[in-house]
Amino acid sequence: MRYHQPDNEGLHEHDIEFPLDYLHGTCQITINVVDPNHGERPDADAWYDIAPNEFREMAGWVIRQCVESSPPVGGFVTRNISNAINYLRLPTATLQPAAWPLNATFFTVTITTDINGGDDPNPGNYDPTTGGAIFSSLYETLLNTPMGSPLWNSLSSMAERLNRYWGLMGRAYDYENGYGNPWYGPYGQESLSPDTVTYECDAKLGNPQHVDCSQLQYSQLDPTSDSLSLEPGLTKFLHSETCNIGITVSESTTVTWKQIKSAVNEIIEICVNNPLRKAVGGRAYYGDQALFKIGSAGRKKRDSDSLNALPPGANITLFQQLEIYSTFPADREEIGSCTWQNAVRNQDVRACRSVHHRPHS
Repeated sequence: MRYHQPDNEGLHEHDIEFPLDYLHGTCQITINVVDPNHGERPDADAWYDIAPNEFREMAGWVIRQCVESSPPVGGFVTRNISNAINYLRLPTATLQPAAWPLNATFFTVTITTDINGGDDPNPGNYDPTTGGAIFSSLYETLLNTPMGSPLWNSLSSMAERLNRYWGLMGRAYDYENGYGNPWYGPYGQESLSPDTVTYECDAKLGNPQHVDCSQLQYSQLDPTSDSLSLEPGLTKFLHSETCNIGITVSESTTVTWKQIKSAVNEIIEICVNNPLRKAVGGRAYYGDQALFKIGSAGRKKRDSDSLNALPPGANITLFQQLEIYSTFPADREEIGSCTWQNAVRNQDVRACRSVHHRPHS
């Protein structure tokens, strides 16, 4: 495909405007351009020279793979998504929509039923599958780049932002209506506050299962109260099978559940739900701590917006509980458990695998 600006003659006979919709009966086919700056470019800079056969082939693929499957379902396919990936690999790349170059755009063809009254589903922007594909490709490039090199530093920063926005996509996506946050960031906002939260993935915290962490997110992170008051020496525990949370503070602190939920979601996306490595436990705490390597069981510092920033002195640890309880003990009793003591002492929780506990009388 080629990209060009039109001549001064203006619109041509075969010019079309994206998105392009075709509707026949219950079948809606939508062709769209994925361009964060779409709609904001000067008219003279927003033209694409596209061969229609490209879109016919894309629609045919969706029909064969999705519509003709059993049961039949809708679907979408991208074309030239490598344009965006190649741009994001550049040291000068940015996620600011106004700076997005025309040659970094790509295209989607989507086939759905007309359930949205003709609304544009736009999965190239809003479907988490797209965000995951872009993040995974950059992450794989990062793992094959010499650590500490200028390219590694720029890729590391970009991959961190994309991973964070991808996590926000998955949590905000409306699977019925097909809308949420785009993969390049909510409302295209790349600027983050100076407050920081450090996230740490550590294999010594065990291997929590994503399905259990998802259950914890939905069952225990939406309490009726707005905040949690904590004192030093006490720990608030949350449990869901293999996925467990310990919340501690170094001074008397009130933490909002919104902050707790945001930090836990980040740990899960970074450490448990990473598509390129085995799930491990992790920690989140306020402050500019030591950096750690992406792709290893070390540390990495991520900028955080005010929603995700934990208050000073607050710490959240996500770990795998390997001890066998008939019922989980009260928080004051669990503090002394083998698993938690190993977690706070930076020792391997898997050493507690053989510990069994009798029912409390």
